[in-house]
Amino acid sequence: MVCDGMGGADTDYNHKRDTLRRLARQYVRQLPQDIAPPVRFDVISVYIVPGKEKEFVHFEGSYSWGERRGE
Repeated sequence: MVCDGMGGADTDYNHKRDTLRRLARQYVRQLPQDIAPPVRFDVISVYIVPGKEKEFVHFEGSYSWGERRGE
């Protein structure tokens, strides 16, 4: 299996993204404005290896509202 950069196996990737999209939609809908603000989904990966410094990798715009992986 390939690490998805979100802490789980590749097979969980779509489920995690769908959950985050659903939560983001709920949040945006409760905002007081009539038009939804621009939204970007970023992913932060943290790599911790004993004896080494922590490494943080920021993936800007990792996915959008509707895409599926591989499309």
